[in-house]
Amino acid sequence: MAMAILPLTVLLVGVGTVSVIVDRRVQARKRAAAITSRTAEPAAQTESTTSNGKASWWRGVTNWPPSFMRKQPADLPQQFRTWANNATDDAAVKEWLNGLDDEGIQAFTKHLQAFCADMGFELSWVVTRQLESDPELAQRTRDIVLQYCRACQQAAAAQDDFELHKKLEAFEQNPTSKKHQEFAEKLFAKVVEAGLVAGSISDYFGASPKERSRLMVEAIHKAAATNREAFNRAVRETLRGDEAARTAASQAQQPTTSTAA
Repeated sequence: MAMAILPLTVLLVGVGTVSVIVDRRVQARKRAAAITSRTAEPAAQTESTTSNGKASWWRGVTNWPPSFMRKQPADLPQQFRTWANNATDDAAVKEWLNGLDDEGIQAFTKHLQAFCADMGFELSWVVTRQLESDPELAQRTRDIVLQYCRACQQAAAAQDDFELHKKLEAFEQNPTSKKHQEFAEKLFAKVVEAGLVAGSISDYFGASPKERSRLMVEAIHKAAATNREAFNRAVRETLRGDEAARTAASQAQQPTTSTAA
């Protein structure tokens, strides 16, 4: 379970910072073009730009911090986990962070550190309480870090729903695809088994392939609207079954080793 969380954590936190990184690069190109097109800025314009703190902050953050400041101290991941457990009362966040193995917490901390750096401060400042001399600033940065952790925990908890939406959307767009039909048939069997839709599986399989696909989609949507909790259980069971099947197939393809007698 912990190893399964790792690639998900890396993906989710990476997606969380991609818009910031893209904007940094766009702003950098704009500044380079502006410098090339003129050799000096009027003093009045310079004063206007620097006097507007909110406008100049984002331009400043795109150059901050230097790359050497982003190196992660070896013990920062465990320091961060200890700090987070003491800093928040959110049981879900604590459970999620404590459920990550060493490799997982290292990967998450690295991406969290990059996010903090893109926002203009260092994660280590928060974890080692370097900002305690300024209580208001310390509280702000603490809230930013904990809110980011909360967002990642919620995204991780919602993966079954995200995966379901993608699967159903793909199936609806191309119901004749064998891959999509296989998933829909498995999920449909689960919702019928759970009693979320009327009739039996044989009733649906008696229809033509095109009509069967349409009826399955309708039945799946009806099941979701009828009892979301039971439907989510069916989704999780279907996804776990697919994952177990892929794992078994992968293991079967691996060469076996034998020892000489």
